[in-house]
Parts: sequence; C-alpha cells; structure tokens
Amino acid sequence: MELVARYADRVLVMEQGRIAFDGRPSELFADVPLLERCQLQRPLSYQFQEVKRHADERVTVR
Repeated sequence: MELVARYADRVLVMEQGRIAFDGRPSELFADVPLLERCQLQRPLSYQFQEVKRHADERVTVR
C-alpha cells in the first residue's frame, strides 16, 4: 500500500467481484470501514500521521 500511496493517482478496489471503490488513494485511506471490509490496511505513513495528529492534540501549551 505504500507504493499505492506514493505513486497511484487512481485506485480501484474490488469486493466480491464488484468495484467497491474508484478514486484517489487519499480518499481510499480515509475510508476506514471500506478498508476493514476489504481487508486492506492503510500505509504506515498514513498510520503515523494519525498517531502524530492525536499526539499533537494532547499537547497543551501553558
């Protein structure tokens, strides 16, 4: 999936012989229910961004 995130402009995801998704990789990786349903994982780079975002939200400035 890292290669998809890095190089693909468009992604098609098949689910039970039908197109379940047709769009940009960033849109696919934002659709967690679809990823789970199709047994796909977001690239580590996307997972890292989410962890970093949550950590940044917890930081308080005094």
